[in-house]
Amino acid sequence: ATEVLRLLSPAENKIQWILGGFYFRNIAEYDPLALQGLAAAPFSELDIYGRQKSKSIAGFAQATVEVFADTHLTGGIRYTKDDRNIVGHNEGQLGGAVIPLGPVFTQSVSNSEWTYRVALDHQFTPDLLGYVSFNRGFKSCVYNLLSFSKPPVDPELLNAYEAGLKTELFDRRLRINMAGFHYDYTNIQVQEIISGATFSLNAAKATINGFDLDFTAAASRNLTISGGFSILDGHYDVFPNGPVNLPTPAVCTPTPHTTGAPTGGNTVCSADLSGNDTVRTPKFSGNISADYVAPTQHGDLDFAL
Repeated sequence: ATEVLRLLSPAENKIQWILGGFYFRNIAEYDPLALQGLAAAPFSELDIYGRQKSKSIAGFAQATVEVFADTHLTGGIRYTKDDRNIVGHNEGQLGGAVIPLGPVFTQSVSNSEWTYRVALDHQFTPDLLGYVSFNRGFKSCVYNLLSFSKPPVDPELLNAYEAGLKTELFDRRLRINMAGFHYDYTNIQVQEIISGATFSLNAAKATINGFDLDFTAAASRNLTISGGFSILDGHYDVFPNGPVNLPTPAVCTPTPHTTGAPTGGNTVCSADLSGNDTVRTPKFSGNISADYVAPTQHGDLDFAL
């Protein structure tokens, strides 16, 4: 469930402002995650029950003021408080009987953080806007549903620097937006997969640099072409105990390596991954599309490619 309340300044105000509040509630659970085969031995089935409740409350404010002719300064601030609670236990099934495995674990944690943004933009011409900005972001800690007795991963913090241009050219028939950015992460939250299950963990620091561009062109009255591309370069500055998946058979010490012909499955080891590329940051990605509207006496036909 999510609720957002916003209060906006009148459109004619010299200072444009917004005040607001945010509420979020979520429940995620395994009810249960059932493991069979070798993963459940000596039981016929191993059931993992985990239930995590999350609640987030935040208040925010932002204002924009003209500091010079065609130059605007924007400042914003937000306070976020996140609460999480987890409950979990394991059960084994053997010969039709359900056997409790250990106690029911329960734990909770609260995180709060002030985040903010500052941006400066200038309207160079009616068709050209330039801007620079700094934003600080926050992602609270989270539990792993399948290892409910362990502490949560640490909160993630992001300092984001960006500069860009927004343009509307040729009597607004061509729109081009572009931006370059630098992301500086602390305790970035990443995921690893063990025996088919996903777990969260922290890398200490990561840096991502990038550039993206998108455009929309009215090629004719009925034809619109749009597209864009992104260039990214990301790496972990510090990641001392990162997960390494090697085809089984493998050994983890002194250096993770395979020891023979693969027999199926993976062996999960830990290694220093500092300097390695960050996940989900492809070097290049792009898209292009075309939309053509064909008028008919019965209405418009819209063809998209």
